[in-house]
Parts: sequence; structure tokens; C-alpha cells
Amino acid sequence: MYVLNSSQPGGMEYHVRDLANGMVSKGHEVYVWSPNGPLVPKFVNHSARKIKFDIDLGYIFSLFRFLKKHKIDIIHAHEPKSATNAMLSGFLARTKVRVAHTHTPISKWKVNPIKRKLNILIYTLLVNLFVTKEIALTESIKKIKIKEGIRKNKLIVVEPGNAVDVKRFTKDYPDALERMAEIYNFPKDKFIFGCIGRLSEEKGHFILLNAYKKIVSKDNHLLIAGGGPLEKEIREKVVAFGLENKVTVTGRFVDEDLVPIYKSIDCFIHPTLAEGWGIVFIEAMLAKIPVIASDLEVLKEVGGDNAVYFETGNSYALAKKMFLVNNDKVASAYIWASSRYTLDKFVNSYEGLYFSLLE
Repeated sequence: MYVLNSSQPGGMEYHVRDLANGMVSKGHEVYVWSPNGPLVPKFVNHSARKIKFDIDLGYIFSLFRFLKKHKIDIIHAHEPKSATNAMLSGFLARTKVRVAHTHTPISKWKVNPIKRKLNILIYTLLVNLFVTKEIALTESIKKIKIKEGIRKNKLIVVEPGNAVDVKRFTKDYPDALERMAEIYNFPKDKFIFGCIGRLSEEKGHFILLNAYKKIVSKDNHLLIAGGGPLEKEIREKVVAFGLENKVTVTGRFVDEDLVPIYKSIDCFIHPTLAEGWGIVFIEAMLAKIPVIASDLEVLKEVGGDNAVYFETGNSYALAKKMFLVNNDKVASAYIWASSRYTLDKFVNSYEGLYFSLLE
């Protein structure tokens, strides 16, 4: 059973979608609990449930009854609010395996410091008491979680811990640029810098805008694709910088346009300030375009020497990299991503984990 408190498009949500559907394809009985949202039709055996409070007694009791009724062997919950409530329910229901997974470590969240420390304290306590295993997607993320206080014997690195549907990127999209330029109103005759993903504080879009204004020219354009809580502020910043005719912010886009948008980009920028793994980072490699990314340890672990990295949070360093784009790493990046991060390997890795924990 998979539990999450969002059904909006995002890395964690796609992770659950692909994992749940993969487990069903292998013959397992799977249930998903999440609030209503755009991704609900993609979830198997879905129940619309939203967690209202950090500790939601009504939710805990409902989930407890569900676990007992359906004799669930494994519950896998994603992000702190889901994990804390689900793990308490699983403990009370004596569910055999209780797996928690906070994708981006709490200490890396861009939130109020007091709130961040409180979340770390509560989450770490509950993981150490009630969780069978806490997932870390990479060794670098595991080190951060150990520093947060999670016991080493509670942590496990899954390899590969995430994946991308490689087959989507092997299809031909001959009219991608023309269609996307018309739909999202950006020029098709310019060099397009692109950034795709959720518009939230930790993704570093203001770093990107500060960098782009330093290199903006008549020959280039910036495409920011995706929606999220910072969309209004990002649009306002574009206007404040006088870049209304040089930057396009698409807002949310339909999933069918994901690959065509990548195919319309000449260079992908990933200016994230905090990351749990980096799905868009790998998707860009599969799209066979140059990638410039923050030099976070987790991204270097996931992407190897197949991207150009800049000092995280430094708009001047990013501008320098954007000014000197080259295609030298594109071929190796595609081979790296397409051979390591397939859905089959991803699902097999988690199935192996679940079986090992049931023994």
C-alpha cells in the first residue's frame, strides 16, 4: 500500500505512480491513498484521502481499519506528514513492513528554521520508533539523514531508487518545436534555455532569472515550464527585470507535452537549491540536450560526469556556464541515463527490498 498527501504533478507523485503501476504489472495487489488531484486517474485502486493535521487521529483510525481489513503486508508512505500518520497506523495494525520515504531531507527544506528543526525532531523520533526502513535514494542523502538523527540501521539506499520512462524519449516528435512554440507562445527561432519542474522555493528559479538577465540577448530566450506556489512571484520578477518579451512561464502543462517541451529546448538548466534525486535532471539527459545543474552532491551522484555543474545558488557562476554552452556531454549523458534509470530496474529494486523485509 502506498500513502501520500498529494496528487499534483511532481517527482514524488510520479515516483509513486510508476512504482504502484509497476508492482501491479508484477502481479501484486496494490492500493494507493492520496487526496484528489490531476494524477488520481494514474493511480491504481485509489482512495481519496487527505491528511488534515500533522497528527490526524481520524485519518490514523481510518487507515488502521483499512490495513486490518485488507490484511496489508507492506505500507510505504511518502513525505513526513504521510509517513508519520501512516507509520502510526501501521504500527497499531501490526503491519509487517512499514517503509517511510522523505525524498528531500527535511534539513534541506527552504522553510522557517524553527519549523524545520521541529519537523526534524518529530520525524526522526517517529522513524526511529515505528519504521522498518527509511528510504534514501543515494548515499549522499543517507549521510544527511544520519546527521538529522535517523539511526543508521533504519536507513537503506535503493539502487536505482528512482527512474524515468525511457521509452517516452525514444519516440519521434518531428513537429515538437512548432507545436510547443505555438501553444506556449515562445519564439522558435531563438536559442532556448529551459527549466522544467514545480515552481517552489527550493527549485532555485530566482537564481536562474538573475543569471539569465546577465546574458540575455536578441538570440536567446528562457522557457520556464511548470506551475506551483511561486508562479505569481516568478511572473512578477520577470516583469520587474523587464524580461516580459524574453522569458516565457507556461504554468502547468499537460503530461503529453512533457517530452515535446524538452525537445524544444536547446539547453536545460536545473538551478535547484535542494534535491532528493532529480527526475527532470535525468529526463533532460534522455532528451539529448546539454544540461547545466547545481553542484549538489546528490545530483553529481545521480548524474555523474554527464552534466556541467555550477556553484549552487550562485547566479554569476550559472551565467558563465550559460554563456558557454556546448554539446560535449550529450551522448554520454544519454547512455548513462538510459542504461541506469529504467522503470524495470526501478520496480525490481523495490520489489527486492519489500521481499527482503518480509523475510
